[in-house]
Parts: sequence; structure tokens; C-alpha cells
Amino acid sequence: MAIYRAEIERQGQRFDGMRVGVTRAVQIVRNQEERHNAFALRRKTLSAIGALARGPGAERYQNAQSFADADLAAENAALIGTPEEIIRQLRQLERGGVEYVLLIDSTGSEQTLRTFANEIMPEFRAEAVVSATADG
Repeated sequence: MAIYRAEIERQGQRFDGMRVGVTRAVQIVRNQEERHNAFALRRKTLSAIGALARGPGAERYQNAQSFADADLAAENAALIGTPEEIIRQLRQLERGGVEYVLLIDSTGSEQTLRTFANEIMPEFRAEAVVSATADG
């Protein structure tokens, strides 16, 4: 994001974080069993990517089954965790200049959508309203 922002500004344009979309998988967990299952699904997804990946960097996905849970917890390409953990991950993206996050729930769970809307979005909505009000 920093490289992109610097290039936009170098060209004399105003950077707008809402013009940059970042996509993240999301899996909300409530206990260790759900976390384990979420990591297993993430490994399966990375293996599928590995089967399609070509070119520089593709080797990262060639043996996704070998990723430990700690490896998956440390990566920022998926939001896996409790609502509080996901809020922290989104805040980290926000600190990096990301304002627009597209979410993918590979489980297709209506409960994930409801939990995200009820427990995670309110942490960001209040700031957006305050910002919109302050901006006029």
C-alpha cells in the first residue's frame, strides 16, 4: 500500500484509500476446535491456489499442507479468529492505509455475516459516522 500511495502522490494525484480494495477471507471462531477447523480449511484453500499458481512466488503455495497453525495465524491474507482478533487484524490493515476490505467467507455461513455485522462492524462504523460528520 505504501508503494502504491507513494507512486500516486509522485504523479501529483491525491491518494484515496477507498479506491483500493483489499480482499481477505474471513472465518470467525469461538473456540479452539473451530480455530483448528478454520486453519484446516485455509490449508485446503491454499492447496487449491497452489494447484493453479504459476510464476514467481507460486512456490509458497506448492505445499500448503505443511503450514502449521502458527504459520496461518501469522499470515495476513485471511482474517481467522474471534471477533476481537479480527478487529485487531482489520485495525492493522487500517494503519497500513487500507480503508476498503472485501470479505470472502468460504463457508457461506449466514452466521458469519451476522456476527461480522453485529460484533465487528460497529467498531468501525462509529468512526466513519464521526468522520463523515466532521467532513461536512
